[in-house]
Amino acid sequence: MKASHITSDGIDLPATSGAADSVQRGPSAARPFSQRHSVVAIDGGDVKQATIASQSALQNGATSLLFWLHREEDLTALTQGIRIDIAPVHLVGNMDPLKVKMAMDKHPNYQAWHGGFIMDPAENRQRTQQWFTQTLQGDMDRLAQACEILPSGLRCITSNGNSQSKHGHVAQIAFAAASLEAQLQHVGWHHANRCMMILQASDDYLGSIAMVQAARELWQSMLIKHQQANASLWVAGFTADRDASDDAANLIDTGMNLQALWLGGCDELLNQPINLSPEAGHWALEQQLVLANETDLKDDEPLRGSYTLDAWTAQMVNMATEHMDRWEQAGGLVKLLDKDSSIW
Repeated sequence: MKASHITSDGIDLPATSGAADSVQRGPSAARPFSQRHSVVAIDGGDVKQATIASQSALQNGATSLLFWLHREEDLTALTQGIRIDIAPVHLVGNMDPLKVKMAMDKHPNYQAWHGGFIMDPAENRQRTQQWFTQTLQGDMDRLAQACEILPSGLRCITSNGNSQSKHGHVAQIAFAAASLEAQLQHVGWHHANRCMMILQASDDYLGSIAMVQAARELWQSMLIKHQQANASLWVAGFTADRDASDDAANLIDTGMNLQALWLGGCDELLNQPINLSPEAGHWALEQQLVLANETDLKDDEPLRGSYTLDAWTAQMVNMATEHMDRWEQAGGLVKLLDKDSSIW
């Protein structure tokens, strides 16, 4: 059987195979829980409005919240009445772990809090040309402190692979894995079970599926290397960035993004609304709920065994590894960013 070919991410792949062809896939990093969560992002700047928005989201079916945190002391009010032992609560911002603990330790479910303490030093340095604490060492020390004093269910080692979406799927995987690796080299690989990776879909449907599969596979190979094979990886998937629009046809594109992230193996989905209207926010959540509850897509890796996707996944792993090896030879990702060197 003569193979036909497709090209994406600079990868030329056979779309069909002969009977004797096979692709060797490695094991994938374990998922942290069996269910999939539907996330709603909320700006915590206006605490009253943010509280109303979070309660409304949970009442309408959201199972996870992400707060853009402006002041640590606002956490007490923002999380009041939320079962943080059931619904993951993620925090994004320049956060002092001790202040977060002081604001949260009287919450009745504090010790069972799970979610993400999302503060990726590499992404922040690349985006703002600054470290959160003004120095790389200070950022790493802050993460070490977070791992020590915050509840064990909170993922304090996080990477924003989605920040590299303009460079393609492989770039997201490489950056995310290298950032996690740099953080664990400082805080210790015994914290590997506290890792979280954020990826972003593109309108390349199959490429987005392969990206998530490759991220889990690459990370598992690194866990095995560091004797942490049983650690899980929490993967959150965001739909693609788009210009605000009233065109309902964009809902089809976001729906395909969500499905690709789900099939690839994301643990959480965040659907970015097509515009800022309340209706668009409602549609975004409804799309996630339909996927979670009405499609019967339950398997962790339902497409493993697909020749094209397995080949695509394997090549993405290899290409991401090449990027990481190149960075390592130059001193490592965070060292390059510390020197304001280009990584691409």
